[in-house]
Amino acid sequence: MNIDQLVEHLKKQNLTEIERATGVRRQSIYALFQKHTMQLDTLNKLLHYLDLENSFERHVSTEEIYKNMRYYGAPINNKAEKSLSLEDTLASAIEISQADDFIASTIPYVIANNYSTLNLIKLFQECVKKDKVRLMGFYLNLACEFVPNNEAKTFLEMVSNMYKFNKQHWESATLKIPSPSIQSHYMQNPIALKWKVYSAGKLEDHIKRWHKWIQLRKTK
Repeated sequence: MNIDQLVEHLKKQNLTEIERATGVRRQSIYALFQKHTMQLDTLNKLLHYLDLENSFERHVSTEEIYKNMRYYGAPINNKAEKSLSLEDTLASAIEISQADDFIASTIPYVIANNYSTLNLIKLFQECVKKDKVRLMGFYLNLACEFVPNNEAKTFLEMVSNMYKFNKQHWESATLKIPSPSIQSHYMQNPIALKWKVYSAGKLEDHIKRWHKWIQLRKTK
């Protein structure tokens, strides 16, 4: 269900009863009808009341992704704010990573610093929905280069074997190589080659960035 479908569904409901049961004022609902916007906590109240929490697909803005990545430890200057789970945050970051080099560079850092709470199966499910499994594998594999993790390595083997078995299914996640110079970097990154994902940096470039960020964190 998207926002348009939610609006149509709400128009069929008893708004007086919704206001009484949820505390969400009708003015807020009318604003949703007209502007298709609503505060997150208010929207969550409506979805809970309508029993639509698991069927509603809301748009996640780049700003929201940045704030959540900061909350989960990404070395960025944005204000930290938690409105998404760790898995939803990473999946959303992976989704925009092809167009946002900086957020792409922070994904393995956040993964490596959150192994203990990261639900790999849920992350996989979210990336399947977004058709970004290859990119997920690439970033998770990079995180394992930074901080080895046996559970993540076992999980990667499972996903890698699945990819080999269903090669055509994951083909749409492959990125195009824009130039011979970039291709030379790609060819020198064994993890990028494994997942057939374009990466502008060599493996050692990613590892150097990791150590730089770790040092910065220690000095704060």
